Amino acid sequence: MTSHIEGLSRRRAIIVGAGQSGLAVAASLISHGLQPQIDFAVIDASREEERTWDRRWHSLRLHTTARESALPGLSFSGDPNRHPFADEMGHYLTNFARTFAIKPIWDTPAIHVRKPGEGTTLELITSRGEVQTRNVVAASGAYARPRRPDWAYDLVVPGATLHSHDYLYPRQVPPGRVLVVGGGDAAVEIASELGLSHDVVISTRNRRIDRALRAHHTRSIALNNGDPAATGAITTRPPVINATGDTVTFSDRTQLTVGSVVFATGYLPGDAWLPDTVVPHHGRAVDTSIPGLFVAGIPGYGDPHAPRIGTVARLAQRVARRILERP
Repeated sequence: MTSHIEGLSRRRAIIVGAGQSGLAVAASLISHGLQPQIDFAVIDASREEERTWDRRWHSLRLHTTARESALPGLSFSGDPNRHPFADEMGHYLTNFARTFAIKPIWDTPAIHVRKPGEGTTLELITSRGEVQTRNVVAASGAYARPRRPDWAYDLVVPGATLHSHDYLYPRQVPPGRVLVVGGGDAAVEIASELGLSHDVVISTRNRRIDRALRAHHTRSIALNNGDPAATGAITTRPPVINATGDTVTFSDRTQLTVGSVVFATGYLPGDAWLPDTVVPHHGRAVDTSIPGLFVAGIPGYGDPHAPRIGTVARLAQRVARRILERP
């Protein structure tokens, strides 16, 4: 397999990541006349056809409609005004790759990228060998590594300890009290689902959490075509500051013993393989301080909305143009 990776050298570009951002860049390059597998290649750290969307909890639905969630060149099947489930997005991306004849090389994580000399060549180090190319696109994801608070490692509960990355459905969590940590969409949706069958406590610094829970309930009714959505009792508490055994201490100094915990505390981006010296190029949303190294779909590199579908397509076109401009 190493020889296969070495055979990719001298391609015009290597795209790291076969998710929505990587595929959007690939499709943009194709629209400019480049051929997948010949002029450029796509690699991904995941096992074959295993996408992040496929690992989301089963009830998760996109906040955007099918029309708004599609990449240029391929529409979602079915009603364009519906809100697709997460696994539908995974299937859509697989179909998108097949439609454009993009064949990612799976199970090939990027380890590092460097510019070895004064020329235009970049050296991409992967788990299967090194590749020389003129351009590298970091599209390795905004939600790649689950993030947990420091005190999480001091909490030992008798039931389940999950991150939202691992949560799929309520049956994973034994009966009893479950602490959901976080105040974003994932925390609200998971807490609401668990509240139908468990004693749920949500711990967050989000002072508008009650409003967010009500808004989610209203949205659920709309997604169910107006049918009343069931709701459970959820207790809200301030942030946890520390934990010992199965007991947590909140910022107001009160304590609570919990049976299970779900951390809906977000993710770190998939940029650990990029050099520490890489910074966004001033004035360009996709360029970096290393010529030929571009970033697509990862926040913190020029565009805070980079992971959003609408932004993904626009940035992908910009990356493609920048690659074509380079010698």
